[in-house]
Amino acid sequence: MIYLIYGNDNIKKSANIKEIADGASIVRIPIDQITNNALLTLAKQSDLFGNTPTTVIENAITGDENIFNDDILKSLKESINVFIFLEDTLTQVQIKKYKKYLEDTILCEKKEISKPKVNAFVIADMFGKRDKVGTWTTYLDLVEKGEAPEAISGMLFWKIKTLLLARSVKPYSKRELELASSQLVDIYHKAHAGDTDMKVALEQFILSTI
Repeated sequence: MIYLIYGNDNIKKSANIKEIADGASIVRIPIDQITNNALLTLAKQSDLFGNTPTTVIENAITGDENIFNDDILKSLKESINVFIFLEDTLTQVQIKKYKKYLEDTILCEKKEISKPKVNAFVIADMFGKRDKVGTWTTYLDLVEKGEAPEAISGMLFWKIKTLLLARSVKPYSKRELELASSQLVDIYHKAHAGDTDMKVALEQFILSTI
């Protein structure tokens, strides 16, 4: 009999292999190290005490050395011994091709925990209110959740330009905003030239400007 286990969660894959083996020994064989005759021999071998190992064949379907044909697959399917095809990724087309030979198909995928998105406009609002702690903590939160420093810099630059176009620039002075605008441009160019770490430089900018 043949089982197919695939996916990117190696812990779950190992657990399923042990469950299917049900106490029998487990032999893992890369597909490039096995031959047609070896597969047929494994399919026909028997043990009076029922101690034949569970054979795990790695990359059996997607490997470059795929040697399977209908006769071999039929022999493995009809064998009382257990064979497990172990794969990382498969398409539904590939699975469908082998489905008639499989006892069961088991998908082992890691569940990605999505981090809650932070509204990038919040940092602009905090900056506009001259809230140093709020701007700084929001910046750290954005960076931790994967927001690019370039995007955050662009948001702050936009806010500064918006303030400069307004009738009142409070709680900043016009000179402070013009200087801050120039500093952001300077940080951007230095970072892209490799002269500074933009993430660090932008944090320093927030702490020293507000």
